[in-house]
Amino acid sequence: YFFATFLPKRSRKGMHAVSNVIDMGFREEMVPKTLDKDNIDTYAKCQCFWQFLYEEAKGPREIFRHLWELRLQWLKPEQNTKEQILELVILEKFLSVLPLEMKTWVRAYGPANCAQAVTLAEAFLVKEQKDRRQKDSLQLGTKKIPAGRKLDSPCC
Repeated sequence: YFFATFLPKRSRKGMHAVSNVIDMGFREEMVPKTLDKDNIDTYAKCQCFWQFLYEEAKGPREIFRHLWELRLQWLKPEQNTKEQILELVILEKFLSVLPLEMKTWVRAYGPANCAQAVTLAEAFLVKEQKDRRQKDSLQLGTKKIPAGRKLDSPCC
């Protein structure tokens, strides 16, 4: 993976599960079910940055100082490369534009990079489609068909 070269080792541990999703099609049991501590910590710091409000500070200078500190905590420029920082920003923007149900589902798996987030979003769509087909087939099985009438018959 292109992105794996930019990730710290702790972020690569979820790559195997996500690569299985890509290579073999979506199977929910292959995706990690829990967020690791690093992903939770990064997510929390990111949310502090994006949800900071004007009312939480006393004046423009204090706002700037506080946002600067939150940025340092979230993006960690002393240990992350420019590519890693851009990855975090794009990942957060990508997640922010997803529909709510998809966003919640993808975030629950704690993607460490954009490639994982895209794969998880695609897996969500596959899962949703599979669930819809299963629901439709169950509903179809419960409908009673009058004797002498075919299911695919165009007439009423």
